[in-house]
Amino acid sequence: MAVLREASFPELLSNEGWRRLAVRYHISDRELSVLRLLCRGMQNEAIACRLGIQLPTLRTHLRSIYHKLECKGRTQAVLRVVHNSEWNHP
Repeated sequence: MAVLREASFPELLSNEGWRRLAVRYHISDRELSVLRLLCRGMQNEAIACRLGIQLPTLRTHLRSIYHKLECKGRTQAVLRVVHNSEWNHP
């Protein structure tokens, strides 16, 4: 059995910053939970386990996130959040 660990990356945005990102891109609460864990470096299996959802459901959330952020994958999604963090911090 594989050990599912969370990478120890800091939060990229404040809670208010995440809320603004969600509003700007019409991201649901569940998608935002997925995106926050994705930005912490977690793999799909770990994210699904943490949120108590199945992998196919997680993949559906990821496709929706990628579509809303207008990106092709997880790296671009994280970069979009990083870009947004630049204008969300004083």
